[in-house]
Amino acid sequence: MVKRPIGNTSHFSQRPVMVTGGAGFIGSHLVEALHKKGEIVLVVDDLSHGNKEWLPSGVLFEKKDLKKSNLLFNILLSHKPKVIYHFAGHTQLREAILHPTADADENLGTTLSLIEACQQLPSEAKPQHILFASSSAVYGGASTTPFTEETVTQPVTPYGIAKLASEQYLQWYGEHAGIPITNFRFANVYGPRQSTVGEAGVVATFINCLLHGEPMRVFGDGTHTRDYIFVDDVVEANILAMEQSVAGTFVLGTGLSTSTLELGKQLANIAGKPGSIQHLPFSLAEQSHSLLDAIAFIKRTGWRPRTQLRQGLQKTFSWYQDHAT
Repeated sequence: MVKRPIGNTSHFSQRPVMVTGGAGFIGSHLVEALHKKGEIVLVVDDLSHGNKEWLPSGVLFEKKDLKKSNLLFNILLSHKPKVIYHFAGHTQLREAILHPTADADENLGTTLSLIEACQQLPSEAKPQHILFASSSAVYGGASTTPFTEETVTQPVTPYGIAKLASEQYLQWYGEHAGIPITNFRFANVYGPRQSTVGEAGVVATFINCLLHGEPMRVFGDGTHTRDYIFVDDVVEANILAMEQSVAGTFVLGTGLSTSTLELGKQLANIAGKPGSIQHLPFSLAEQSHSLLDAIAFIKRTGWRPRTQLRQGLQKTFSWYQDHAT
């Protein structure tokens, strides 16, 4: 594991933890948890997808375009974050296929801007750890599950390609600069605050359909499966990786898969509604099955996903019910 000397630890403890995309779905939950632990938290977000109202009071906030490395450099030099969580980006898979340039700008461009900004920092201002929110989409066409860190990466969408390239650029930078890098390949994360726009957050979109009396839109026959992990469990893993200075590439999932049809049935049951299904063509660019084995991270840290699917779906449905528009 690569470690940098911390130097004056009291000064180090006063430096903030920075979260790019910290006003977004996963990022805002991470910010809340870090804030509760007493960390000084700096959020950098352009609010194109996030919501500043989700941030607790007392959090430092910079509304900036993350694709501009000069702006990021000024922020980094001013605040000198000790740890950076890079969670900025979007998850609209079909939009990425239609507009790969825009997807690369947002998902890879922000990573490159962050690296360029960090490269220009004096040694006393450099971060001590960078953690990146990657995705199981990097496995794409892999034919066997469960996915592990040893599974060959075969991204089949611009989104997956951009995530894998970001991992590799960060790994290169970490080795070059002597900074520990953690790349987390998330399963399908769900929970409160997930966007109901687009297709990436199927739990959120299904709940939105149920609350508005619309059919749940299923791509294909609904037998394709995903590993659904609750956002609180993802946040806990990220904080453990920071606290234990864990570097490397890790998959993060529950080790359990659920079909889209079964997911719809469970949500309809929670909603107390029959629920109807509208079948749409299944894209060949999508994974048929996705299941992640997080045993490497479990052995390294003792982390385990705590939230059963039914429990997480109930919490998520209740949140959307309370915030329905």
